[in-house]
Amino acid sequence: MTKSGRMGLLLMAMLFAACSSSSSSNDAAAPKDSATDKADAAANDAGADTASDDTSSDDTATADADDAPATETTAGDTATDTSATDTTTDGAGTDATTTQTSMSVTAAAGGSLQLQGASLTIPAGALAADTMITVSAGPPAADLPMKDLISGMVYDLGPNGTQFQTPITLSLPVGAIPVDKDAVIAWLDAKTGAWVPLTSGVSGATVLAQTSHFTTFAVLLVGKGGVCPAVAACGGALPGVWDVTSLCTPQMGVKTLIDCKDGTSATSAASAQFSGTMTINNDNTYHYVYGYTIKTFVTYPAACVTLANNGGNTIAACADLNPSVSTAIKTAATCSGTLAGGCSCVGSQNTGKDQMGAVTATGNNVVFAPTGDQSAPDNNTYCVQGNKLTVITPDGDVYNGVKE
Repeated sequence: MTKSGRMGLLLMAMLFAACSSSSSSNDAAAPKDSATDKADAAANDAGADTASDDTSSDDTATADADDAPATETTAGDTATDTSATDTTTDGAGTDATTTQTSMSVTAAAGGSLQLQGASLTIPAGALAADTMITVSAGPPAADLPMKDLISGMVYDLGPNGTQFQTPITLSLPVGAIPVDKDAVIAWLDAKTGAWVPLTSGVSGATVLAQTSHFTTFAVLLVGKGGVCPAVAACGGALPGVWDVTSLCTPQMGVKTLIDCKDGTSATSAASAQFSGTMTINNDNTYHYVYGYTIKTFVTYPAACVTLANNGGNTIAACADLNPSVSTAIKTAATCSGTLAGGCSCVGSQNTGKDQMGAVTATGNNVVFAPTGDQSAPDNNTYCVQGNKLTVITPDGDVYNGVKE
């Protein structure tokens, strides 16, 4: 919104000393992809989605045994049951078939589910407690926001709002991707009706992403470069108190891969939990208070641990990775897991700001000029539709809010 107020995410390359210090060039793990820097002064040293990914206000949900579907499989196995099938009528008056699968997943073992070409993988230790996991798939409802961008089915993952200790992997099918589009997995911000893309990759007819919470997900076809989906600029009345619930930054996530020399790779991903309140007064002044948490997740497969030890390092437990991972992501990281099963590391940073200034709206454009800031403010576009606000910066960042 302002040059000092934008919150693009700075995501650092994960070049671990444990791998880079190997003495043999044939054994040294090398990064496959360099990190993309999409950041500004407000997000220095922060660590996608995702991502992101992620909602700022969801509480961890627990499964009620009385509500659990009858079909379940052993935790750690793969569930592919689709016996729960409901036929409903959407807003357009057409029949829409929704299928569902479920599985009781233990926190210790994790597990995976598959449904309608989609797969969900929950690693060991990702859940805070044993949970009945559900996946529902169905066509997009007629009144779903930005329905024209959705490719394929819409997937509801439950219990809705569940938060994970480490990211889970979501794989969704996709059809032909137009040459001028990118396919991304996005989650639906229920408060604002906005889709928030996660850091995504395409492999054949599948789109993959990581997330740290459960909600509604779908594959969106967006403009090249990971353009954030947003409503068209329309102007509107700005005065009021706005609860800013989500932020999308083009290419906001960076996945760094380190070759473990056995077909697996060490990966990194980041997610952002963002929240803020902007009060816009009738005298054309504003007060903006926001905060966000950047979590960086690192997955270190067993083969990378072996590779590092063969190169002269000593990693006797996952916790031995803490120093090198902390240095790489520039914040304290904690690694857990087993050497045989692989290590998962997470680090987080919190930041925020309290900003006041003047606001000028002209047509579909709005400028927020912070008090005391001598730099030229951004000329943003915006749209107010009912109680929902969307602000788009010149860099393509999209803020979504709802009036309190």
